[in-house]
Amino acid sequence: MFFGNKTITAVDIGSYAIKAVKMRAGKNGLNIITAGSRILPEKAVNQGEIQDYAVVSRILKDVLEEINGSKYIITAVPGKNLIIRNMEMPLISEEELTEAIKWEADDYLPFPVEQAMFDYILLSKDEENMSVLLVAAERKTINGLVKIFDNIGLKPAVINAQPMALISLLKIQGLVDDTVALVDAGASGTRVIIGDGKNIYLSRNIDIGGNHFTETLMESRNLEFSEAEEYKRKEGLAADDQNDNSAGFTDLTTTGLVKTLSALADSLAGEISRSLEYYFMKYKDNDLDKIFFTGGCSRLKGLDRVISEETGVTVVSIDPFEYFDFETWGEGAPGFSVAVGLGASEVLGNEN
Repeated sequence: MFFGNKTITAVDIGSYAIKAVKMRAGKNGLNIITAGSRILPEKAVNQGEIQDYAVVSRILKDVLEEINGSKYIITAVPGKNLIIRNMEMPLISEEELTEAIKWEADDYLPFPVEQAMFDYILLSKDEENMSVLLVAAERKTINGLVKIFDNIGLKPAVINAQPMALISLLKIQGLVDDTVALVDAGASGTRVIIGDGKNIYLSRNIDIGGNHFTETLMESRNLEFSEAEEYKRKEGLAADDQNDNSAGFTDLTTTGLVKTLSALADSLAGEISRSLEYYFMKYKDNDLDKIFFTGGCSRLKGLDRVISEETGVTVVSIDPFEYFDFETWGEGAPGFSVAVGLGASEVLGNEN
């Protein structure tokens, strides 16, 4: 916890938009000063990988100018680009661990260990063994993230991991009494996270997000991206023949189209359910009574119901600003969960 005040700017660079939140951290906790967002051009960031550095840097600069961002910047590696694993290792000194973990991690990485950047948390140890939480990302991903800031004369003070930021968001809101499940549904994918105050037991990316629902609408009715986005936002999975005229989409809200979107939602919910089942099987723990639901795609009408019906678990939507009594962003608030969670991580001391 800080003993003096520090102004923090937390930045989340997603596939759909850049979100930034300016916060003040001090002895009284965390307070939100302001927040801003800018939509990115299509494919400027694709599947978590930055494709157009100049455009993304320019838009980032615009967002930071809008909120008068501080120089102390925290950002995050997208969950899709992270490897997070629990590892059991023979007891060694922490000096030895830093080197040894690189080679132990080789079995978990989809890329050569020489191309990876690592961090870890020592969870526990006894006389013979130690438990370690490994966090790894490909070096080019980290370098690309740093380049975005370097292009506008800035350098992140902390680069965190999205799953840890999201758990910190729940923790600062007093929602982590025990192990919790959280689903962060973004534009390019959905992340299922199961963790507690100090450990991430499961972090899995599902390649279904808000853009996939939009693309399904575009293909089904030959719509432009903006038209499909508007339909998705207004109707979601809740459309039926009785409200055809309510949003000006008379020719779109057909049973066939709703079924197409529902099939995609069912696929997503099925993958979430399989993730929970894997956790239950591995850890012999069936005591998850709710799923916290956030991210931009969590606003899709009816998606929470589909997930709840498939998993048999109550789904609770999270507004990251509600705890801080900050109401500026209304229905767009769930898209700021990572950014607010980054600030929470800093205050809670979880950035390492």
